[in-house]
Amino acid sequence: MKLNQLRIFVCAARHLNLSNAALELGMSQPAVSLQMKKLEDEFGVKLYRASNRGIELTQQGHAFADSVRPLIENLDQIEHDLKSSSASAKAKLLTIGGTHTLTETVLLQRLVGFRSRYPDIRINIETGGSATIEAGVRNSKIDIGLISGPSHFRECEYEEFGNQEIVAFVPGDHPLREKTLTLAQLMREPLVTKKGGTCVKRLLHWGLKPNIALECGAADAVKAAVLKNLGVGLLFRARIENDLLRGDLDLIAVPELQKLSRKSFIVYQKQKNLSKAGLDFLADLKRQPRSTDERDLVADQVLATQTNGGLGAV
Repeated sequence: MKLNQLRIFVCAARHLNLSNAALELGMSQPAVSLQMKKLEDEFGVKLYRASNRGIELTQQGHAFADSVRPLIENLDQIEHDLKSSSASAKAKLLTIGGTHTLTETVLLQRLVGFRSRYPDIRINIETGGSATIEAGVRNSKIDIGLISGPSHFRECEYEEFGNQEIVAFVPGDHPLREKTLTLAQLMREPLVTKKGGTCVKRLLHWGLKPNIALECGAADAVKAAVLKNLGVGLLFRARIENDLLRGDLDLIAVPELQKLSRKSFIVYQKQKNLSKAGLDFLADLKRQPRSTDERDLVADQVLATQTNGGLGAV
């Protein structure tokens, strides 16, 4: 005796018609008849007989249905409760993902305001390469991703987020900050880069041969090395935005670096129903300043705040 057979019998006993029971169960009428026959064979009793309108239960059939029906109803309620609990738990969890640079420079900043609006939402952040984050979105492990170099899978929605600029930088008092260099001239300078970083990969992809004087394991180490005059730093601009605002670091003008900039994209599943919190976070990402003009406006506001001594000045 199997649970599925009991469900079939209870349904047939309610309809007193095997064809109608088959429709409700999403089965064929012969399949329903087969499972009813197996129950009778197992118990060695006749549970029903054919009638003009369908079937009618025997005395043993009525007794069996009365015994089994509460069991099936209880199991259905347990299943419903468990699924409701699981759905509620999922609604209180938001999983976002991004590349290392975009996580540190965008996602964490976006979460500050979001957490104040949704203090009860548990947030899981996945960090990895673009392909890893994109795969997480495809298999529903990640709700919303922020990536570069998208594969444009059919089941995913992609929206351009902005450009990641590669910049060359030096200490705020370095003589090179007042100069404009060609890309070839920059490649001859001793460069401080992030080991395995995208900036160097982009340079190599374009057939350039950078003079790498020092490789660091983290972006903060690159900035620290540059501040000690160990070379010219190369990172995405977002990594050093605050240092530029404080005046600790300054950019070297290298117009050709603009062609090495990289687009970033918001990615999420087309068919996945995001929670209210997820939709709000997605909308917040879409409001992120994307153009250079918008970013410079934000920078001007921050500088005005610092100069006037408070948020009220903005």
